[in-house]
Amino acid sequence: MAWCCFLCALLGLPIALILLVFALDSVGLWRPLNDRIMPYMNAHISKSYNKKMESVKQELFKDISKSSVDGKLTILEIGVGGGANFCFYPPGTEVICAEPNPHFDKFLKKSASIYPNVSIRDWLVTGAEQLPTLKDGSCDVVVCTLVLCGVKNIDMVIKETHRVLRPGGVFYILEHVAAPSGSWLLYLQRLITPFWSAVFCGCCLTRDPWQNIQDVGFTEVDIRHFSAPLNWLLIRPHIVGHARK
Repeated sequence: MAWCCFLCALLGLPIALILLVFALDSVGLWRPLNDRIMPYMNAHISKSYNKKMESVKQELFKDISKSSVDGKLTILEIGVGGGANFCFYPPGTEVICAEPNPHFDKFLKKSASIYPNVSIRDWLVTGAEQLPTLKDGSCDVVVCTLVLCGVKNIDMVIKETHRVLRPGGVFYILEHVAAPSGSWLLYLQRLITPFWSAVFCGCCLTRDPWQNIQDVGFTEVDIRHFSAPLNWLLIRPHIVGHARK
């Protein structure tokens, strides 16, 4: 009997948490709370993700220094979070950080202090759909990792990315995406997405932005699908690559 009660409680806990999240979200209390919690969750998740995806990121960013002009590399990183990509940037990199959650500030400053190869030129507390303070062609590189899953408008973000890149500039992307059409994993992603999105600041498991990138007008697009070596099955489907203006 005791084991039966324990099992019921164990199975009921996730349901209770789901109901609690939706209840808080319905009255507008979850998002402010989640904004404060997310930087701490992100710090833990990013450390694990970087460890498992180190070789992927190293390959992705291996030629990033070639995009510099006169030895200076200006990167706009959208959804920069706590600066998990700083360790992959070459010396002398200036980063313009675009991050809508202001509670990442101390984590971002900590990353900048740990990695002196990077200096933060500016921090824009905003989403990437509109970046009016950045001039056309003002950035050598735009970096986007695990961000497009949660933006409000993918097309606006990619168009803005294209606008701020200088001719010849490169857009680097690494994102989890929808599983292949017709797969059982895609069905599971669709089933879990409402709760997942509520917990992870609007993150959607079923997006696949490669087509959006193809349609913007980049002169070269090199993006591939692959299965990431992650423990979380729902986010194993990934895309990685770059697009050149």
